Amino acid sequence: MDCRISVIKLFILFYLVVLFIDYSHQKWPMFGYDSRRTGANPTSGIFDPRTNSSAVNFEEKANYKSSQILSSPLIGERNIIYLSHNEYIGEYNGYVTAISSIETGAKIWEVTLKGQLIQSTPILMPSGRIIVPAGDRNITAFNSTNGQLIWWKDYPITLSAPCSMPLYPTNNFSHYFFLGGANSLYAISEIDGTIIWNFTSSNPNGTINSSPSISLSNNEWVVYVGSADTHLYALTVRDGAQIWNFSSGGVINSSPSIDEKGNIYFGSYDNYTYSISPNGSVNWRFKNSGVTRAT
Repeated sequence: MDCRISVIKLFILFYLVVLFIDYSHQKWPMFGYDSRRTGANPTSGIFDPRTNSSAVNFEEKANYKSSQILSSPLIGERNIIYLSHNEYIGEYNGYVTAISSIETGAKIWEVTLKGQLIQSTPILMPSGRIIVPAGDRNITAFNSTNGQLIWWKDYPITLSAPCSMPLYPTNNFSHYFFLGGANSLYAISEIDGTIIWNFTSSNPNGTINSSPSISLSNNEWVVYVGSADTHLYALTVRDGAQIWNFSSGGVINSSPSIDEKGNIYFGSYDNYTYSISPNGSVNWRFKNSGVTRAT
């Protein structure tokens, strides 16, 4: 009897937790949602699953200057949306705007990157920093709460290829973020923008427009990235050492996606979509009707 009562109490407690759970803290902190670029948020995003509707008509509320939106928005704590966009008046100015998506769609803060074009989706770090690549060589870190500048770096190299989106790993290296550019992949510290390591393709024309992805393989955190030199590279997160590379028949600009078993999926300009195992062998390939520019 006591056991049945305890089970009933447990069921009631579970029901109350589900009923009153706070859905306002869901995140979409980077391009592709997570470090595996799955694009699958297991929770509700800015939609309330109890009503199957958004909490605000955002299209009507958010009427901001945004002559060019070349990147995806981020969603942070309390469903605040961080939107990067550009405006051209004699020169490009980039903007990062924090918008309340739940209550009113009101602007919370906005910062301007004068003379900078934002093409790459920024990243919202676990620390609350927003990392914004802009132009060809600049990266800026802001406080996501108030938009205050934390650091700004002008690198002496072509760093942020327009299509390469930064990410952070969800492990002990979470103070790193990764970004492609020219023919290299860079691991950069979110603390002050210091380059921790870089991997450079042997082909000077191997521009990295692919956005990197990260997964655990054989107890080693591995970052995967495609290159214009036709290769998919697997590198160690800790120091950028090459584990293996796979050569397709064409440029790889698409961003690898990784399933729960560690299989890597990407498309190539050779008209194939590939599934590669964690050890670099081919699981299968699918013939497309044309080149694959995105995954």
